[in-house]
Amino acid sequence: MSASTANETHTVTIGSWDIFLKNGETQEQRLGATIVTSHANKTWDDIAVIRRYHWYHLAMTYDGQTINFYLNNHLVLSDSQCCHGDIVSTNTDVVIGRNYNEVSFEVHIDELKLFKKALTAREITKLYQLKVV
Repeated sequence: MSASTANETHTVTIGSWDIFLKNGETQEQRLGATIVTSHANKTWDDIAVIRRYHWYHLAMTYDGQTINFYLNNHLVLSDSQCCHGDIVSTNTDVVIGRNYNEVSFEVHIDELKLFKKALTAREITKLYQLKVV
């Protein structure tokens, strides 16, 4: 990722769920996410610290009751109190590599996968073990 203004948010996707990075004043960035369900709208601004120019395996799952975030095969956040119900459709395109203001940012995304179901921890582990660095 390229350097940018401190605390600027870069959204990886936009719509009913978002995964984003917030730049800080160092080489570290904060991983965040948002989900919009029939029950609530929740944002987590500080799920994990991401260092620039490092490879990461990231997975976000939601099964209608619990949202889980995995970073390098480790569960870094699980929240069953935030929201319930279906993810609300906003009828917007999936956007990768830029934020909602059409501003792009430098990042290498490899093997992006979207699934129709919430993967289990075991399935996340299998995907992580397939990595090629």
